Amino acid sequence: MNHNHETITNEKLNSSMQKFLIALMIYICALVIQKPFLYVNILKIISTVLLMGGFLLQILSKKRKEIPFEETLIIFAIILFLLLGRIEESTLSACLFYLKKMSDNQSKNSVVQQNKKGVKKGQIKTLKKGEILFFDGILKMPKAYFLNEKQQKIVVKNEGEIKAGYQCLTKLAKIEVKRPYKNTEYATFEKKKNELEQTLSKQEENILNLTALLQKIVVFSTIGINLVALSTGNYQASDLPNSILIIVLIFTINPFQMILLLLKNVPIQLLKEQIIVNDKDKLYEICKIKNYLFEKTKTLTVGEFRITEIDSENPEELLYYLNYGLHYTNHPIKRLVEKYQKIEIIEKKIKSYELHENRGITYKIDGKKIHLGTLVFMKENKIEIEQNLNIGTIIYVAVDKVGIGSIVISDGIKYATKVAIGELKKETNAHLAILSSDNERIVSAIGKELEIKDKYSNLTVEEKKFWIRYIKQKHKGKTALIASSLLDKELYKEVDVTVILIDTLKNVEKYGDIYLLGCDMTKLMSVYYKIKEMRKTKNLYLFSSIILLLLMAILIGIESLPLWVIIIIWWILEIIKNKLREEI
Repeated sequence: MNHNHETITNEKLNSSMQKFLIALMIYICALVIQKPFLYVNILKIISTVLLMGGFLLQILSKKRKEIPFEETLIIFAIILFLLLGRIEESTLSACLFYLKKMSDNQSKNSVVQQNKKGVKKGQIKTLKKGEILFFDGILKMPKAYFLNEKQQKIVVKNEGEIKAGYQCLTKLAKIEVKRPYKNTEYATFEKKKNELEQTLSKQEENILNLTALLQKIVVFSTIGINLVALSTGNYQASDLPNSILIIVLIFTINPFQMILLLLKNVPIQLLKEQIIVNDKDKLYEICKIKNYLFEKTKTLTVGEFRITEIDSENPEELLYYLNYGLHYTNHPIKRLVEKYQKIEIIEKKIKSYELHENRGITYKIDGKKIHLGTLVFMKENKIEIEQNLNIGTIIYVAVDKVGIGSIVISDGIKYATKVAIGELKKETNAHLAILSSDNERIVSAIGKELEIKDKYSNLTVEEKKFWIRYIKQKHKGKTALIASSLLDKELYKEVDVTVILIDTLKNVEKYGDIYLLGCDMTKLMSVYYKIKEMRKTKNLYLFSSIILLLLMAILIGIESLPLWVIIIIWWILEIIKNKLREEI
């Protein structure tokens, strides 16, 4: 981490605060003295110059070529107040302007730039005490202490793994670099965080447009009111200063900024929980979902198939024929059989090998004809075999058209899935359905255990599209598809929101809206609760922002808006904004 940058940032903020407090003390002294009018105004002008002097010098020396319109307008207003002899308004405007600049600087410097000096793979790097470099590696010293992201002390012993971004606390540590910074998950998360901070959702754009519209309305309304007053002869000397003060107010205090911070905060908070948001707008829609459609494999189930049963009087014989029969295939079942019991294959023993797509295999070995495959395949070949009634994928084996048994391959339901489905039913009235390419018995069993009534099995991609459209038409409302990254990408175009369960960051692609790392369905409810809470808070902020703006406008209109009211309101808004920034 760049400690020098952090120190300079803190020093700037502290000096700015000191300058503001000194100016405020001068202003208070001016109010307390209340003797010769000239002395009071001199003290107020001193406080104004103290706050604005630096900005005015920059403008006069042409160091700032491009000055934002708002800053130009406020500086012009302050100069105009001074020329009109409205010292009170000039001081108040200077304080507001200075507070706004402090707030902007604090927002810009809230994320401290970090030192990401590159280190190559295989390089032995020596770290000094307190130094931070970004890579994954192996410790080459007997013992070292590191700080993790939560500032907790972690003890790493010799040959222990070091994750990117940890700070060494020992006097010296040697680390062999395994992955440079740009290849670490730490870097991927940080990159995603920067993307989330820079991109604007439609809601954020609407807030910015609302702020700009409100500013225009205030400016044109005040000009219009003054013109009407002039034309009717009701114009008073205080009308122009009050109008300018209202304009300064609307350009310096922006209560809607709290809502912007809130909207930006939620995706970053979710990122900390290993929930990656690719589309903010889709994220904010999660509480409006009326249909949740679930893929089965690696979504509702573990996705790690295994042999759960061998139904045979001679299991070794059955596994022998399975090993030989699956030898020339790349089917996942081959790996499961080999993992369960692998034998040495002598290829010249296999004769007349024939693969029947999606049904089974026939071949000859040791002078015997072997059939292995589904129950339908056995019936097609007129082989009588006892049906296995267990739940799962069942492979039958027959020797010379005599059944010798079967194996059951199944996939268990995740515990996290049961918890998430239960919470989803409790919190929403959404319609739930399972869409799967697996056989009816497996899908029915999973649906029964999870208490999901609508279950569609043996589906092709086109059939899944049909049922998605059917469900959307029958159960009106927004539809979300919950699936693994293995699902066909065409299906994502059929729904409003796609939530994808993945193992690692490497599987993150562009077509999904929300990614739940660790294939953990309970994170879906984390998203739901976070958005639900955000919507309530957003409405509260919006209501309070409008009330505050109206209150300040009314007080200015009746000439009863002293500096201390402005400062208190500003501090209330800043406390809320800083709280939101800390959460980010």
